[in-house]
Amino acid sequence: MLEKEKCIIAINLGGISNRIKCLVSMERLGERYNREVYLFWPLNHTCGAKFSDLFENKIKEIDEEELKKINIFQKKYNLRNLIGVHIRRGDFADRKVSPGRVSSDEKFIGRMKELVKENPRIKFFLCTDSEEMEKKIENEFPKRIIKFQKSSFVRTDVRATQDGLIDLFLLSKTKYILGTYKSTFTEMAWWLGNCKAKVEIIIDPEKEKEYLKNVKEERRKIIPKIKRIILKLLGRKFI
Repeated sequence: MLEKEKCIIAINLGGISNRIKCLVSMERLGERYNREVYLFWPLNHTCGAKFSDLFENKIKEIDEEELKKINIFQKKYNLRNLIGVHIRRGDFADRKVSPGRVSSDEKFIGRMKELVKENPRIKFFLCTDSEEMEKKIENEFPKRIIKFQKSSFVRTDVRATQDGLIDLFLLSKTKYILGTYKSTFTEMAWWLGNCKAKVEIIIDPEKEKEYLKNVKEERRKIIPKIKRIILKLLGRKFI
């Protein structure tokens, strides 16, 4: 039961970056309009951890153990001197209308090879939700990859979501980020780093055309269905 009749509810069914972005935005609106903010944080295939699994309270904080891991990792590898590489896969690249497909493996690897040519001593901080992709990049760039060791790659696993949050904060410490097309995770890393990092989104032009075409076709199928449902609820016939 909501305590106030007039309130703001933060609802987002996406991954942790989308949820945090939504919550922060709603908190700002709550301050502006003097309204209580409530959070709806359901468990689903994109987020397997409860809000309380990630934060101690409604103030966006991580627990002491996670903070210690981040500080130790940051000091050990000096993240400011690394190129951050965020390769989003999983639910973000599993269908024809998944935007992650636009940032292809080949384009990521190609761009990283260009950077190695420019600076033979360069190293990368790799941030990915795909164990297969992690191994692939490590094989392509031996002794150049720094990563936070994950305990799980299963998105519905609490540990995987917690590891993802740590990855997000570590990525935000890098000076230059190679990011995934339309991923809020890349955006949030830049935002958490006080918007100082240079961000380069990896795009395969041909795959982008294919993706946009598929999205357009998908909308043509979905919109009539939604319209039928709405009209049915209103008790009207679909013409």
